Amino acid sequence: MPLTAFREQLEVNVTGQLAVTRAMLPALRRAEAARVVTLGSIGGRIAGPMVGPYHTAKFALVGLTDSLRAELAPEGIHVVLVEPGAVTTAIWPRARAAAEEVRAGLSPAALERYGAQLAAAERSAARSERTGVPPRRAAEVVVRALVARRPAPRYLVGADARVAAVLANLPFRLRYRLTAAKR
Repeated sequence: MPLTAFREQLEVNVTGQLAVTRAMLPALRRAEAARVVTLGSIGGRIAGPMVGPYHTAKFALVGLTDSLRAELAPEGIHVVLVEPGAVTTAIWPRARAAAEEVRAGLSPAALERYGAQLAAAERSAARSERTGVPPRRAAEVVVRALVARRPAPRYLVGADARVAAVLANLPFRLRYRLTAAKR
C-alpha cells in the first residue's frame, strides 16, 4: 500500500472530521443541547487484512471521538460515534476498483504472498455490497443521535456491526480463527 493512500485515509477520515468539528465549536458552544455526531465504522473496532489504512483511520477516529467526548463534556456538548457495518453505498464499486489496481501493481512474489488475502477481502466486500443495510437505516441512527435527550456515546448500525462488536471483545487468537475461515 503506498504511503500516499495511507495518508489520504487519515486525512479524510480523521483530520477532516476534526477540522469540521473545530470549525463548528463556536456555534456549538452557544447552542442548547449541542452535540457532535461523528460517522465512523465498525472497522474502528475490528480489523482485517488488505484494508489496513481504512481500519487505522477508523481506529484513530474512535480515539479522537473519545477524547473529544471527554474534553467537551464539561461544556455540556455530547459527542457521539455512529458505527455502521456494511451500508449499500458507492464505496463497494470503488473498493473493487481499488483492489484491481492493487492486484495489477503487485509483483509476482507479492501476488503469491498476498493473493489469497486479497481475494478473501474482495469476496468479503462483494458480500458486504449484497447484504449491507440501506443508507436510510444509517441516516435514521444519525438522526436518533442528534435528537435524543441523552444520546448514547456510541450507536451500532446493522446486524453485522453488532456481531463484529462482540467479536472484537474476543481474545485475538480465537477471533482470528473465527474470522479467518470466512475470508
